[in-house]
Amino acid sequence: MTLRRTIRTYPLRLAAAALAGIMLLMPAKAQVPMSGSVVAHVDSLVGAMPGEAAADTGKYKIPSSLQIAAWGNTVRALLDGRYADAEDSAASIDYRIVRFTETTLAPSPVYYILEKSAAGQNYWGVFILNPSPVRRRLFIQSPHPKYDTNTGQQGAQIFVTAGARALYVSGTHRCNTGIPTTCSGTTSVCGGAYRMSDQAHVVNGPLYRATVEVNTVDPQTIVVQNHGFGKGDGDPDVIMGNGRTTAPTGTDWLVAVRDGLADIDNTLTFKVAHVDLDWTELIGTTNTQGRYINGSGNPCNSSPASANGRFLHIEQAKPKLRETQSDRQKLADAVAAVFPADTLVVSAASGDWSSASTWTDGVVPDSSLHVQIASGHTVTVTDAAAQCRTLFYADTTGHIVLAPSSTLSVFGDYTPNSTAHRSVLGWGSGAVLRFAGSAAVQTINNIRNNNSETNMSFFRHIVVDKSAGQLTFAGSGDSKLNITDTLEVRNGTFFVPTDFDINGRAFYSASDASPVIIVGTGGNFTMAGGLSQVMSRPSLGPVGTMTVAGEATLTTTSSNKINIDDIEVTSGGTLVLETISPAYLNADTITVRPGGIMTMSTTNNIWAAGSAVVLEPGAELRIETSTAHFAPVFENAGTVAYNRVAADGAQTVNDVPYASLRIASAGVKTWTPASDRTVSDTLEIAAGTLSLGSAGRTIAAAGLLKLSADTLITGPNTLSVGSSAAVTGSLLTGSGRIIGTLKRWFAAAVSDSAVFPVGTASKHRPVSLRFTTAPSSGGSVTASFHDSLPSLNGLPLNDGGTSIVKTSPDGFWRLTAGDGLTGGTYSITASSKDQSGISDVSTLRLLKRTEGGAWTLDGAHQSGLGTESDPVARRSGLTGFSDFAHGAASDNPMPAVLTSFTAVADGPAVIVRWRTASEEGVMRFDIERGVNGTWDMAGSVEGNGSSARPAGYEFVDRLRVPGEYRYRLVQVDRNGGRSAGESVRVTVAGIPHRLSLSPNFPNPFNPETTVEFTVPKDGPADLRVYSSVGQEVRTVFHGWAAAGTQHRVRLDGRGLSSGVYLLRLTAGGATASTRIILMK
Repeated sequence: MTLRRTIRTYPLRLAAAALAGIMLLMPAKAQVPMSGSVVAHVDSLVGAMPGEAAADTGKYKIPSSLQIAAWGNTVRALLDGRYADAEDSAASIDYRIVRFTETTLAPSPVYYILEKSAAGQNYWGVFILNPSPVRRRLFIQSPHPKYDTNTGQQGAQIFVTAGARALYVSGTHRCNTGIPTTCSGTTSVCGGAYRMSDQAHVVNGPLYRATVEVNTVDPQTIVVQNHGFGKGDGDPDVIMGNGRTTAPTGTDWLVAVRDGLADIDNTLTFKVAHVDLDWTELIGTTNTQGRYINGSGNPCNSSPASANGRFLHIEQAKPKLRETQSDRQKLADAVAAVFPADTLVVSAASGDWSSASTWTDGVVPDSSLHVQIASGHTVTVTDAAAQCRTLFYADTTGHIVLAPSSTLSVFGDYTPNSTAHRSVLGWGSGAVLRFAGSAAVQTINNIRNNNSETNMSFFRHIVVDKSAGQLTFAGSGDSKLNITDTLEVRNGTFFVPTDFDINGRAFYSASDASPVIIVGTGGNFTMAGGLSQVMSRPSLGPVGTMTVAGEATLTTTSSNKINIDDIEVTSGGTLVLETISPAYLNADTITVRPGGIMTMSTTNNIWAAGSAVVLEPGAELRIETSTAHFAPVFENAGTVAYNRVAADGAQTVNDVPYASLRIASAGVKTWTPASDRTVSDTLEIAAGTLSLGSAGRTIAAAGLLKLSADTLITGPNTLSVGSSAAVTGSLLTGSGRIIGTLKRWFAAAVSDSAVFPVGTASKHRPVSLRFTTAPSSGGSVTASFHDSLPSLNGLPLNDGGTSIVKTSPDGFWRLTAGDGLTGGTYSITASSKDQSGISDVSTLRLLKRTEGGAWTLDGAHQSGLGTESDPVARRSGLTGFSDFAHGAASDNPMPAVLTSFTAVADGPAVIVRWRTASEEGVMRFDIERGVNGTWDMAGSVEGNGSSARPAGYEFVDRLRVPGEYRYRLVQVDRNGGRSAGESVRVTVAGIPHRLSLSPNFPNPFNPETTVEFTVPKDGPADLRVYSSVGQEVRTVFHGWAAAGTQHRVRLDGRGLSSGVYLLRLTAGGATASTRIILMK
């Protein structure tokens, strides 16, 4: 028995229509809903397309690279079942996605149509996807619907009848634009080269891109292009080509379609290019889709080496083939008859699924076969081997029964005959309806919108076990999927569409049930949101428990809530709580086990009264929003990570006790503790900044403080590592630092080195402390770094023959004992990374003073470490705590000690002033001007070299454009070292619209000077030089000058004699002048 005969065993178009209607997909985002006949819809679209009339000419706009990419992305998203992505991508090019229900067939299939959203330009055509094709290799293309009369409607008829995967109908007349394509070939239709609006002959148009996307998804795609021609004397009715004039290397589908048409109408005459070699007209050898499908490396200009048989170019005369709908149906029926369907098996009688006698022709279904349960038949699944591709029913009298412990694996869609169909008549204990395979989308169709009706499909145990793709459900309105025992997502995704619900209901009963939801390690349970709900009906209570070993995303705005008895997130599992309206998550207790993750992605207080979250040790709660609400009961023994990556990353840290707290993303996270708080295990700054609000609070990292990166700002609070002399805690540090006060605890014992990674936003200044003899009693040491000038009080000092004559202007450390710490001897190490002016680390000293007192050299000097760019000073044998600073001998220049730095606007100029208390080896000061984060050199001023005396400096920056500027001072030492200081901001007001001529500078000059001027209004301006007797001797500027701008020009005095000259500016009917002196 051949496939052709098998197909014709049933009414061809009815069987095809039924299969085409298996998949009724509900997208993640609502598209435009329509219903009716897709053939009629295409007919109306073609009627509105621009033709060749003058008013229509040029409405086809060649898509840009971004637009054609968006078109391709939309097509690919449709093919992948990503309908929300398709909607977004289509909207970016002013197209839309229509969810079209084909009501002329029963059951009614759903198509997805990519079409223009409004009249206008960019008529790029129509792409239609059948998400459940009968013949998934077929792509029907109608490139010339306006020129080849009725071919657009015929393409739709072929698409529907054959159950093809896709249809494309071009959007304009083929000659709509006058711009020629660069692809090879000519046409008598438009005259000369093919046009860019001729989709059959371009490679940067929407048809070609759609062909590429479809063929990428299925490399065995077969393209059928229906065309039309005006029949002349001696012409056949049909002209056919495969893209070459040679026989194909694969199946000769073209000849098969010819024979199929001849079977339908034996009056037709044909010419087939690779058979009738004398025929050379209209055979499609320059068609770019044909060249691409046949494997050309350059479809625009190069013919393929051979034909593979998967491109069918069919030219038809209008009489007998395109005139009427029945004429057009001939090619549709021929295509459907010739190309094998994804085979259909129909029940022959009631019986065992695995018995050959149950099925027509004795073929037991496998995963490749579609199955239809015929009228009045009940087929019983008795083992775990039963499978099919898609399963649907002839009417509501057909049923299946799942015997105890049996499994039916469905690799496509499951479609009850209607929303009022009890499709599974019996469901034994332990029986499973399993959805498997790799289809992008599988759908349980015809799910009813009713919470109490029993005349509908119920399900006891559904298993999603897909290697790829998703299972979803669809039906009337906000459909209710009734589950009695279990929804298990082992692998793949179970997708709850927008506004759709999961109801716990006893099997074919008005009573409620409490099914469990299990998400395995390879599974994903996703709710799209909207008014979706999860509950038992009719009690409105919770379903059973949810176990998440994979990923589950919950979201709803329904007042009926998400009602789940308990949720357990196991190791490797992730529970994501997205947009849920306030108090609409009724999940009793959520327990996150070690290795599990719960993510909060909503700012709403989603928790129903009495809700609890138990975060076990090793579990993690991730906060991804600016603020978050914890459950009313929060047992926190795990890690809470603040991980907002959107916008500026700013977050509010909830003021609760933490076991472990991690700052995990860039941005400032602000914690305002109402009282002292303890992080009992680990406080980690992995990225971003933790800033403490309030004042006078202590935050204790009792176990471990981990400063991997970025900063922790204590403000007027204290951060403590450890909590007592008995619990001293640990600290791991990378590049992170603490801006503020850090406390560390010490027992009454000799200690290891304890680092205090303090500093400022721009300075990393860690200091380390080690007790070499035990304190008499334990306690704490608090350290901070102060970014201010240490005094020179007490200097010079002599330390073993080295004269210490200066302190570093970089800042100083303050260490204070507390909490009963007394006695003991310690050593200390202090680092000043990137401090300029260090040329000899060995002479660097660590000085000590009582607060506000004179610097001393307590203890013993230890040799300096590090490098000139990262110097480390050390001292040992110290007792007592106070201030510490770096001191140095004269061979370490260190930068100047600045006492002030200001920048003040003065009209269009900025006056920069600074003072130094002393300088050491300062060669010059560079003044840098900053705009939008970019620094440019404004000028330089020579320094005083080495001086212990105060000095003052001034620099005038003359600007031409008003605005906000920043200025900073860069000290350059005699070794070329550079040290940039803090910046200041100044705003320069707009230059007035008036005539002004500023004094030149310098004046006197030789040989050049600079002149600045403004004009009252836009227009011509002249700036000329006159001698003392009024003779014009030089033109400095002659041209157009804009108002509101400080114009700056150079005056070259070469060729002029020394003397006094008059500089005169003329603009806007007014003049201004000033005297200049040239002195040679």
